[in-house]
Amino acid sequence: MVRYEDFIQTDASINPGNSGGALVDLDGALVGINTAIFTKTGGSQGIGFSIPVSMVVEVVEDILEDGVVNRGWLCAVVVDVDKTMLRNLEISEGIRVEGVVRESPAADMGLLTNDIVVGFQGASIREATRFRLLIARMKPGEDFALEVLRSGKRRTLKGTLGHADPE
Repeated sequence: MVRYEDFIQTDASINPGNSGGALVDLDGALVGINTAIFTKTGGSQGIGFSIPVSMVVEVVEDILEDGVVNRGWLCAVVVDVDKTMLRNLEISEGIRVEGVVRESPAADMGLLTNDIVVGFQGASIREATRFRLLIARMKPGEDFALEVLRSGKRRTLKGTLGHADPE
C-alpha cells in the first residue's frame, strides 16, 4: 500500500461519523475535506486533519474522466535526509533512496539504493513526502528526470512512470 499524505492540520472538531465533511474558511470557500483525527483518548479531543481541496479536485477529475485515480508509479522507497548527512554530503537538501524494486520504473532508469535525489523536473527536493506526491500527481507513461548525487557526483536520470497499481 502506498500512502499519499498532504494533510491540512485543523482545530475543527472531527467526531466519529463526520469525516468527509467540508473544511471551509471564513468566507465559506472550501479549503479541504475533513478526514482524520489523531487522538490519545479515541474521542474528538485531538488534532484534526483534512485533505486539501487541490488534491480532492485532482482525484475527482481522475474519477470522472477515467473511473479510477491514475497515479504515477516509480517504486522506490525514499526517506528524508538528516542535517548531519546533508552537511557531510555538502548539500543543502535532498532525500535518500532506501530501496528500489526490481523490474520497476525506478530500476529501469538506473536509480540505486543510497542515491540522493536532489532534483525532480528541475525543482529542488527537500522532503520524501513531497517527492512521493509529485510522482503520484503525474500520469502513468509520463517521462520525467531526476537529479541524483551518487558517489559525490551529480547525474541526471531519465525515466517513464508506471501505473501505481500495476497488474
